[in-house]
Amino acid sequence: MAEPDFRGLRADIENVTRLPEFATVERRARWHRLRDRASVAGAMLVTSAVLAPVVVVALAARPASVLLRPDPPVVAVASPSPSAAASPAVPTSARIRAAAAIDLDHLYVAVDACSGGVCSLQVAPVTLTGASPPIVVGLLRDRASDPVSDVQLVPLTAASLLLSGVVANDRRYTRVSVAGGAVAVNVPGAATHLTAGDRAVQFGAGDAVYALRRGSEAVTPIAAQPPVGKPELAAGVAPNRGWWVVGGEPVDGTVQVSVSRNQGGAWLTRTVGMSAVDAPVLASVDGQTAYLVARTASGGSVARTVDGGQTWQLVSDKLSWPGRAPNGRLGAVARPDGSLLTWLAAGSVPIYQESTDGGRTFHEGSGPGAIVADPTGYVVVAQPMWVSPDARSWSVLPPAAYLPPRS
Repeated sequence: MAEPDFRGLRADIENVTRLPEFATVERRARWHRLRDRASVAGAMLVTSAVLAPVVVVALAARPASVLLRPDPPVVAVASPSPSAAASPAVPTSARIRAAAAIDLDHLYVAVDACSGGVCSLQVAPVTLTGASPPIVVGLLRDRASDPVSDVQLVPLTAASLLLSGVVANDRRYTRVSVAGGAVAVNVPGAATHLTAGDRAVQFGAGDAVYALRRGSEAVTPIAAQPPVGKPELAAGVAPNRGWWVVGGEPVDGTVQVSVSRNQGGAWLTRTVGMSAVDAPVLASVDGQTAYLVARTASGGSVARTVDGGQTWQLVSDKLSWPGRAPNGRLGAVARPDGSLLTWLAAGSVPIYQESTDGGRTFHEGSGPGAIVADPTGYVVVAQPMWVSPDARSWSVLPPAAYLPPRS
């Protein structure tokens, strides 16, 4: 029996159990890493090929640049006017002739649209949210070329307005429905009993003062006219704060103010110590404190009453305006906060002066244009128009809509 081959068996066992050399292990590990990386790279290439169209679409759809910044202030932007375009050959111009506010959310304008020598007087609504087409066109004129002056527009009720203007030296009146349509009327109507809340109305400086019944479309005479020469009604004072009229003493033209607190049944008239070079203006919020502003030969003066027109005091004569200016128009509004804003519209930009101490001293002020006080707020009659509840914070309205005139 042959002896086992212990040497060969040992060699076989050593070959099987021998640990590999470190260099060999490192080579094998490097190969495995390369293989794994190749697998990951291949998977990424496949994924990129699948998602590439989606990424391209997303990049094309995003904004060109995005900049992080604080939120900008909110600014109300009025919608554009729906005015119809005029013929390119004959451009149409539009002029706001008058405005009437049932309230600041229901404003109507009389806009005169002219093309060449052809014009059309129209009434259109304008609000902060947009301008609507005219509710009626072609008013007052007999012929499209007739001139119209001294246009007035006043609210009668929540559903109707009274439009008037002078055509061929004759004042004409038209009642306009806010739903559309107009009817010529004769003014004044028959006298009726007036009550608190009925409004005074005047259709031209120096004309007679009439009454508008609250909630009625009737314009009526009043019991007695204010006893002043060339009367001018302060239409911006609320009717329950009295009817205020500024005029001149018939003999020497001294400035006078008349106040009625019983709808024209009787008038309290006082002479104010001013020597005005043209018609003064009156402003009041509460009907007790009122200001009378006038241009004088040396500039301007302000008188004030604090007892409803019983007594007047000259509080300032230091307004730095030119005594006379071509086509100058004086204006003043009393604000709800007690301040007084006055201006002289003698050019493209009015000259504003403001007082916060009862009219004693003035400093430079500002505003969007010549302001018209209304019992419901304040309006700048222009194209476009501005409205405000307090004559400080203003909102611009979109341009009034109009239709091109037809010859």
